[in-house]
Amino acid sequence: DVTAAVRVWNMHRYSFVDVGYSVVTQRSPIRRVVPDGRCGLAVVAGELWWLGPQSCAWVPERNGIAVTGLRIAIHAGRAACGSPLSAWTDRRAALESVWGRGACARLYQAIAHAPDESGQVAVLAEAIESRVRRSPQLHTHARLASLTVRGMRVAEIARQLGISERQVHRRCLENFGLAPSV
Repeated sequence: DVTAAVRVWNMHRYSFVDVGYSVVTQRSPIRRVVPDGRCGLAVVAGELWWLGPQSCAWVPERNGIAVTGLRIAIHAGRAACGSPLSAWTDRRAALESVWGRGACARLYQAIAHAPDESGQVAVLAEAIESRVRRSPQLHTHARLASLTVRGMRVAEIARQLGISERQVHRRCLENFGLAPSV
């Protein structure tokens, strides 16, 4: 629990987004964000941010920061980012450095026209859906994510995919930013 008041939206109508949320941060060593292996996209104090996958619990840096965002489905993170997630593990950055100025300008404009936080979450979700749908490797990422999330041993995942255990490890780092055991 990171905040006193958290709003959460069910995102079942979307294929590549797991949850939407709105929070006001509270910095406290006992209030940590538990890692879930997912990337995120958020409006943090009015700015768009890319949130890479976390390998450990995270404590917000400041109190009182309004954050509205979403958690991207594990199999869609790399497609949403556009680059290997191994470079984004435990990192956050202004979205412009990930998606470019033009894509962010359009997204800022759409967010500005959203009536409220739930509208902002919908705008972010539509941006993720549009970006991920264009990925040619989405099916491959989804299959690997499905096997990994089930908690299968790496050897079994490798056998089912017809690749080596080393390839499973490398692909998990590239596609999820984390080792298959995590």
